[in-house]
Amino acid sequence: SILKPITAFDMDRMRFFRVRKTELAGRPVWISRTGYTGDLGFEIWLQPEDALAVWDALIEEGRPHGLIPFGLDALDVVRIEAGFIQVNTGAEPQKAGVLPDQADAFIVTCRREYGLPVRGLMCIPPVDEEPSLHFALLREIARRNGLAGLSMGMSGDYRVAIAFGATLVRVGTAIFGARNPYPAG
Repeated sequence: SILKPITAFDMDRMRFFRVRKTELAGRPVWISRTGYTGDLGFEIWLQPEDALAVWDALIEEGRPHGLIPFGLDALDVVRIEAGFIQVNTGAEPQKAGVLPDQADAFIVTCRREYGLPVRGLMCIPPVDEEPSLHFALLREIARRNGLAGLSMGMSGDYRVAIAFGATLVRVGTAIFGARNPYPAG
């Protein structure tokens, strides 16, 4: 309902796991429907210089619908509601997720105390480390807990992730190309 009036194509016709290049609020964007948020919503990909115009249009159009902006902490909750728990396999302070040595207890807590349907795990390995070590760790945590879903791997390492049992991979760069580096300052 929010995107339809400000998007240059019929959003109702967009199927799951599809990407479409279009315009939103007069700005060039890619819109995908991958369920990244754990919902049946859409993801919007755009250049940084177009972000404010698109953001303002979304907020304005969404106001009558009760749209409320939220941060990454809320996105982590949505991932849990979708059944995927993020594991910070590299113990990186800038990343969210439960630490590997706390994952088993966290999964039990989600299931028993909160009744959440935990379906899988996800991770993004540190960029400067061998991803197979992280994928193997995530696969082992999933095995111990009887979880089938493994969201791991991106454009540069998705083949390795698949070899370790990935059921979901993120391949944005393979689809959209490399990002322009952000200007300094």
